[in-house]
Amino acid sequence: MKKEIPSDYLSLRQNKMNYLTDFLNQKIKDNPSVGWTYKEFGKQVEQPIIEFLLMCELLDSNNFTDQSANKNEIPDIIDNQYNEPIFVDIKAGNIVQYATGKKVTNPNQDLSTTFRWHQETLRRFKGENCYFIEIKYHHLQGENLYVTESNIDKFYHFVGKTPDGFISTRRRNVRTKSWSSPSKFSSSADFEKLLEVTISHSIKKDILNNMKYLNEKDRIEVIENLSSK
Repeated sequence: MKKEIPSDYLSLRQNKMNYLTDFLNQKIKDNPSVGWTYKEFGKQVEQPIIEFLLMCELLDSNNFTDQSANKNEIPDIIDNQYNEPIFVDIKAGNIVQYATGKKVTNPNQDLSTTFRWHQETLRRFKGENCYFIEIKYHHLQGENLYVTESNIDKFYHFVGKTPDGFISTRRRNVRTKSWSSPSKFSSSADFEKLLEVTISHSIKKDILNNMKYLNEKDRIEVIENLSSK
């Protein structure tokens, strides 16, 4: 029988993040042939991070699933060494605009769709067992890329919220908050409570914004369908 997830699971990993930054910068320095670039760094950094987690015994080589090669799968890593599966996904963001050097305040990353969180991820994993590893890096045109900071935290601490109180989304994708702003959610339950509301609001907006494109037959069908529910 597998042991329970330790209470210090997160803090053990947070305490290694400065070492991860150093490890990644050494990996970048030692392997220039990789061609480290902001265009690919989110994928390029995944295997070095997994290597680091294994080296530090934060992953068990016999009890984890590496899904990073498949961009359609989430998360990149499933930690299976405990009695409940743990979701670990990797994100990377450039802290400057590549062409201009202008400071970036929000990585503007997609964190999977609202529907996938609702229908798949939060059914397969307990929300409090879902984590993001975020790598901040600096890559300016004409300069070498280097990592500035590594973080790991509960997934919901990375999620944005709109001024009117919904989860930040773009084309149904959950979106990040700005780096400087405090967490918008206190728990997974807080996020999950707002998830259904956000999905409903998004669908309503789609219907209202696109009604003018419906012909009369389809408009009647939609109205009748909604009326019957």
